Amino acid sequence: RVAAFVLMSLALPATAIGQTNGMETRTTFGDLGILEMPSARMAADGEISINIAYRQDAQRFSTTFQVLPWLEGSFRYSHIPGFLNTSNYYDRSFGLKLRLSQEDEIWPELSIGIRDILGTGIYGSEYVVASKRFGPFDVSAGLGWGRLADRAAFENPFALAFSSFRTRPPFTGEGGQVDFGQLFHGRNVGVFGGVTWQTPVEGLDLLAEYSTDKYTAERSFGAGPKMRLPVNVGLAYRVWPSTTITAGWF
Repeated sequence: RVAAFVLMSLALPATAIGQTNGMETRTTFGDLGILEMPSARMAADGEISINIAYRQDAQRFSTTFQVLPWLEGSFRYSHIPGFLNTSNYYDRSFGLKLRLSQEDEIWPELSIGIRDILGTGIYGSEYVVASKRFGPFDVSAGLGWGRLADRAAFENPFALAFSSFRTRPPFTGEGGQVDFGQLFHGRNVGVFGGVTWQTPVEGLDLLAEYSTDKYTAERSFGAGPKMRLPVNVGLAYRVWPSTTITAGWF
């Protein structure tokens, strides 16, 4: 089946709104990215974004703060109906993204991130991602662990060097502390990517991505969609300079 989601983001910049470039969209997790896959991008320093994402299988409410020019933090509160055979399951998670290098004429912007560093592990995933602009196109590609390795591309290189990285702790339902035994662990690594096209229509972007998240965690506990295709498509429209509405299909 084809499912849809709608995301509304309200940015509260600490500086002039005009500093954004018109190609910075947020994912349903609240971080800067495409639709569900992250990008290497950072918002204006000090910007706070309030995001509401409605999917047919879950709702996510998040606040993202550009802590430093090179550090993004995201806190999200998710409602997952049917998870663990309960009609209403709520999950809290906190994520960080750190920029390693800025884009220049030759090299892309490069960032490393963790989506669930203190939560229960439902959204546990780590990634390294690069983004590069080509005219009106912003292209991103990255490597993902955890949820972002559901569609495996190759064996985890850390596991080749250290056997302990081959195993990733299962979901326990407990959170509140950093589980170092989860970070960048797992048998496999996924390769994800996507593109944002800033169309000639002012304020309108078209989005497409290859997703490596199959929602295995949710489906194993009786919730979540069956991801038939790895491709998500959508569009983002800036209603006002500080407000963006995104709609997508997967």
